[in-house]
Amino acid sequence: MPQHLSASRALVNGEIHGPTTVVWDRGVIVDVRAAKRGDDVIDGILSPGFIDAQVNGVGADRVADPHCDWNRISQMLRSQGVTTWLPTVPTQAPEFYRSAHSEWLSGIASVERDLPDALGFHFEGPLLGQKPGAHRAEWFDVTRDVLNTLRTARMVTLAPEHPLSRDATHELSEAGVLVALGHTSASQEQYDLCVEDGARHVTHLFNAMSGVDHVEPGVATYALTDDRVTFSVVGDLIHVHPTTINLIWRAANARMTLVSDQVGEQSRTGMVPGARLAGSTTGLDAAVRNLVTKCRIPLADVLVMATERPASILRLVDRGTLRVGSRADLVVLTDDLGVRTVVCAGFSTTISGN
Repeated sequence: MPQHLSASRALVNGEIHGPTTVVWDRGVIVDVRAAKRGDDVIDGILSPGFIDAQVNGVGADRVADPHCDWNRISQMLRSQGVTTWLPTVPTQAPEFYRSAHSEWLSGIASVERDLPDALGFHFEGPLLGQKPGAHRAEWFDVTRDVLNTLRTARMVTLAPEHPLSRDATHELSEAGVLVALGHTSASQEQYDLCVEDGARHVTHLFNAMSGVDHVEPGVATYALTDDRVTFSVVGDLIHVHPTTINLIWRAANARMTLVSDQVGEQSRTGMVPGARLAGSTTGLDAAVRNLVTKCRIPLADVLVMATERPASILRLVDRGTLRVGSRADLVVLTDDLGVRTVVCAGFSTTISGN
């Protein structure tokens, strides 16, 4: 039987519209229309469910642990308005890539269907470079057989200066994996070669990469001025200053996407002790609030960064927008941008406290 949800405002086609009703049946949206008399209109903002492409862990669980509680992570992400996410594995010891893969896949398969959809893995490393950040640089020296595991990912972040970067970029792109650039101080030539080989994205702009200099521009400069790539920004306001985030938006809004880069309480295992920045403890819902309230970016633009744009980057044609045929992944936000209601593939949950 069809179900529906109506709200006083809604993100439709990248803009905030007035009272809107979304109808779904069997987990798929079948109608998006202006609310009419008789609809139970919630006072709030209706948006597609959030898509977080960088989650290392939440709470006590980290995705690099084959025995993590996938349902518990997914429940916590749902409370943040997330309906699709990429479990992210930071650089591990080389043997990790050869031994743990089957346990990861079974973990993803065990997630209950009313919870956020874990799409597949984002391997952040081990083919990283001269800006290791919290990653262990001694684990960057790997043999070519590690590529066999990386091919099973949805997304791989690598550094153009790594000796295997060009082979990996070409082979992973051919296999349909999204190749992103990060943890790098690559030259313009190294950067361009990787983009020409198929890299399409840059991971957490400004963090763990060379930046902006008026004489020696770095990777952040290359990405901001390169229409061939999109990029993510961590929205906790610690990784990147609010004014700098506003500058990024003004320079390249159409290519900007938002991630949480959550690590959880125990997810720093395997990272360099004492690293200044080692992921975030801020959820994507808080990141959305930060960009609207502290970075002075319009709500519609920020919601697109957390929904439609990551869906496009990850080539997800069935989500990220409120339109007929999309998965019924929805979030209703309160006026102060707290999460009130979340719908995952048609299963609705009210979030307590909002």
